Amino acid sequence: MGKRKTSLLLAAILLLSVFSIILLYQISKNPQIPYKPTPLISLNEEYLTSRDINLTENTDFILNLTVNSYADKEFTIPFSLELFSIFRDGVQETNPNVSGFDYWFEPSSITIAPSGSNSTTLAVKFLSDADIAEYDFRIKTGNSAEHHVGGTMLRIQAYC
Repeated sequence: MGKRKTSLLLAAILLLSVFSIILLYQISKNPQIPYKPTPLISLNEEYLTSRDINLTENTDFILNLTVNSYADKEFTIPFSLELFSIFRDGVQETNPNVSGFDYWFEPSSITIAPSGSNSTTLAVKFLSDADIAEYDFRIKTGNSAEHHVGGTMLRIQAYC
C-alpha cells in the first residue's frame, strides 16, 4: 500500500510541476500583436467646393481624390460611396436609410502604375427632399486586400 501512495504522490507532483511550467511559460510570453499590413497607397483630398452645402441653392459637392502608390505593381481601384451616419437635431443615426442625395465618381475606377498616381472626382448632389443634417460618408476603395486601404471618411453639412 505504501508503494502505491508514493507513486500517486509522485504522479501528482509531476503533473502539477508540468502544469505550473506551462502556465508560467504562457504568462511570460510577449503578447501577440495582430499583423497589420503596410498601406501601399495614400489618398489626398482636394475640396473643390465647400463641405457646407446650402440646399436652397441646389449646389453640388465636388472633391478631387488623388491616389498615390508606393508599390512596385499596378493597381486598379474602383470607388463607391457609403452613407455611414447622419446627425439630425443633435442625434446620430448610424447606417441610416436616407435617399436625399445622389453621387458619382468620374472615372468610377482608376488604374495606378507602380509608384505612380492617378485621380478621380467625386460629385455629391443633394436632392430637394434632403434632410438638414451632417452627413458622414465613407469613400470606399475597392480591391483593398491588394493595397491595404479601405477608404477615407468625409463629412458634409447640409443646411438651408
